[in-house]
Amino acid sequence: MIQSKVIKHIYLFLFIMFLFLAYGSVQSEADISKLKEYLNTLKTDPDLRGASWSFALRDIENGKITTSYNADKQLIPASLIKLITTGEALRILGPDKEFKTKLAYSGFIDQQGTLHGNLYLVGDGDPTFCSQKLSGYKDWPEKALLMATKEIQSAGIKKIEGDIIGDASVYSDNLCPGSWSFEDMGNYYGAAATGLTYADNSYKIHFSSGPAGSSASIRYTEPGIPGLMLINEVKAGMRGSGDRAYVHAAPLSNKQTIRGTIPPNRSDFIIKAAVPNPALSAARKLFYLLKEKGVSISGKAKSLYQPREEPITIFYTYPSVKLKDIVKWTNRHSDNLFAEHCLKQIALYKKSQASTDYGIQVIIDDLKAWSLNTNDLWMHDGSGLSRANSFSAAFLTTYLNQIYHSGIQESFWESLPVAGQIGTLRYLMKNTAADGHIFAKSGNLKRVRTYAGYVNTHSGKLFSFCIMANNFSCSSRIIRDKWVKLMILIAGI
Repeated sequence: MIQSKVIKHIYLFLFIMFLFLAYGSVQSEADISKLKEYLNTLKTDPDLRGASWSFALRDIENGKITTSYNADKQLIPASLIKLITTGEALRILGPDKEFKTKLAYSGFIDQQGTLHGNLYLVGDGDPTFCSQKLSGYKDWPEKALLMATKEIQSAGIKKIEGDIIGDASVYSDNLCPGSWSFEDMGNYYGAAATGLTYADNSYKIHFSSGPAGSSASIRYTEPGIPGLMLINEVKAGMRGSGDRAYVHAAPLSNKQTIRGTIPPNRSDFIIKAAVPNPALSAARKLFYLLKEKGVSISGKAKSLYQPREEPITIFYTYPSVKLKDIVKWTNRHSDNLFAEHCLKQIALYKKSQASTDYGIQVIIDDLKAWSLNTNDLWMHDGSGLSRANSFSAAFLTTYLNQIYHSGIQESFWESLPVAGQIGTLRYLMKNTAADGHIFAKSGNLKRVRTYAGYVNTHSGKLFSFCIMANNFSCSSRIIRDKWVKLMILIAGI
């Protein structure tokens, strides 16, 4: 009798489970149907009539595309290229890789504490050296160089018969990718990745402005940069126009032209620009700090971008944070400078020459070894500022699937912004089905809006996805809202 009751309970349990699974399957199919209906409305959307756009949703478990539109179409991805740059950096260099900035000298130190030679600050391509982003220094980052002065004095150096040299020679002196826009290179987001990167390779320009249409005035720069020649063509814009000022400059050039508009009637309005010569700025700061500490210096502050000709003695090393933390900052905050460093570090590790072109070649070779069709990838930088970059949604979702099944899955996943919670997606999709379920990178250039990453759906299914649009006729905000709705629908599956 007891055995019969047990059997009945088992059958009842199995029947309930069958109903639950059947309902879940029907519900999932209904949600996919809603997704396809929305894709159909986008196909006739007037804002996308002249645009090129694509979408792919790929099952992580079986690798097959569940739903797509124009999945093989090559499009400009903007910052989605960072997913490939950072994924390959983690795979090739390892999540725990560190970079080391060094203090060194040439010549010798005599018994009286005089250095007969040059003092070097030698870069290793660490994007975080003296950075306010990951270094822990919230004030002006001279604190890190104050540590350097202590180490120099601990080495017994009281007088320097030579120069203070910021050595950036570990990287190629071809600092910016050739396909970058001249309008981007002088701005903080287009700062070059240099062998000795210092304080994020950026500085602040303080403006004041009057009525709309009047010329804006430069008050000062922070920090001051000796020899900097700013040509100011900035005017006050209309009320609510925001920051539309751009710095036009080439790397290593002290001549920078600022054009555009800033808001009217401001006593202090700040824009950020790229430092012309980061290695020289670091050397100058160290030079002045040593002088303040009473160290006599006969020479000057200088920078070096060509291979060093004299032997040096290293006496102190600054380690960076781990690569996985650099990648986390890169993807969550879409940091172009950090991404370009990742690409050059790949080249340095594999080719012993840190250039953009070598980094790209290493990535292409690695993807081929991974059996990916690299004919679907055109890569010209590591950050996505180049409009010459392109790939297909089918390619990127295949790559994301393979990353998910690789040894660096955890570090890569943790680097991604989270809808409604973290990074560039923290203000999007709050209190929707996508909140906490979309883990993705965004991309944005003029008339380019993209999203890609992973979705952990409410049914428990895991997908990779990619959404891209080029040359739409509406505002970037409107296309963003269309893609947000699409992401909410895939999260609800």
